[in-house]
Amino acid sequence: MDDLIITSDDLHEIQNIKQLLDSKFNIKDLGVLKYFLGMEVARSKEGISFCQRKYALDLLEESGLLGAKPNTSPIDNIINLHSTSGSPYPNITSYIRMLGRLVYLTYTRPDISFSIGHLSQFMVAPTIEHFKAAMRILRYVKGAPGKGESLISWKSKRQKTVSRSSAEAEYRALAITGQVCLQYSSQPGLDQQDKYSKDQQDKHNKDQRDKHIMKDDLEDSMELGLDQIASLAGNASSRATS
Repeated sequence: MDDLIITSDDLHEIQNIKQLLDSKFNIKDLGVLKYFLGMEVARSKEGISFCQRKYALDLLEESGLLGAKPNTSPIDNIINLHSTSGSPYPNITSYIRMLGRLVYLTYTRPDISFSIGHLSQFMVAPTIEHFKAAMRILRYVKGAPGKGESLISWKSKRQKTVSRSSAEAEYRALAITGQVCLQYSSQPGLDQQDKYSKDQQDKHNKDQRDKHIMKDDLEDSMELGLDQIASLAGNASSRATS
């Protein structure tokens, strides 16, 4: 079983869950969370903060840049990188692995997300210029390896219904989006939308009138046809009798 984090505002419930898991799997309680999958957790009066300083230092050491001169920016705006920039890089696997580890660093370093995303476009056939750009990102991280600031906050909420598959969840989201669009289209002041809705309603009313007229004509034709058949049948019967 892998590492597991238990979070709750009820300490008694956390203890009950740990006892239950221990009775089933014989787990080891590591205490208050401090380090998890490269994430360092620090607590203060302001709240809980995350950083990846050790992870960044390990990455720099692995790349041989622990003592390198840091850069002030993650990417050179003057150089326009494309798929044919420079000669092919001989070790594609190491390039992919380096970018993969840099992607994980973006959890606390959104300032390098754009640069890494740009270099990720060249994973199929990286060049030496692409590799140099990746090393520049590492030298930028070297300037502040313990920097940690996430622009994204997460919030969970208990839902009224549970989706059994991702497809079902997507359909539910689509239905909610459709309701919002309908509410938006019914707002006053949308002259063009109101005009479009009025035209659609007039067309619908006209179609309904045409359907009623056709129905009446068909019923009249059927009644007339039945009267004629009955009349012909009566005449034939009279001739047969005489």
